[in-house]
Amino acid sequence: SLTGLAEDWWREASAAGITLSTYEGYATTFRRLSEFLGHDDATRVTPADVVRYKDHRLNTPDKKTGKTIKAKTFKGVDLSGMRSIFDWAVGNLKLSSNPAKAVTVKPGRQVKLRERDFTEAEATALLTASSMALDGGARPNQTQMAIRWVPWLCAYSGARVGEIVQLRKEDFRKDAASG
Repeated sequence: SLTGLAEDWWREASAAGITLSTYEGYATTFRRLSEFLGHDDATRVTPADVVRYKDHRLNTPDKKTGKTIKAKTFKGVDLSGMRSIFDWAVGNLKLSSNPAKAVTVKPGRQVKLRERDFTEAEATALLTASSMALDGGARPNQTQMAIRWVPWLCAYSGARVGEIVQLRKEDFRKDAASG
């Protein structure tokens, strides 16, 4: 059965370290596929069935949210789940072929709402706020120092926050030319 394949796959996948949330997403996909097809027989699923299911999922509003899912969501959850479990079933001699193997979906381009960079006003506000992090009182702790200097180091170097906060003393050197 379709739902049985998901359960069998999970017994092996959980031992390999696959997360529970991945299993839940894949199991939901197989339950929905079974409901859509009106049967639970994995051997009867054809590539055309998978395409019909794809079209159904992309064009039918979800009962809970009232919205249709995005192609990116279908590709990342439903289609990847079907491919993974059907591949596992073929590899374990439960099916002769993977009906989802050749099915594709092209996610639409994400609408660009604004530029990635901060505006000059946003950058000024951020750096001004970080400059006020040290209130001139007692000796500042590490968090206060990070709030003060991380935004300035990012602005000066173009580095990401994660890159700056992971720096260690050994990561710095003094150039002879800079004195």
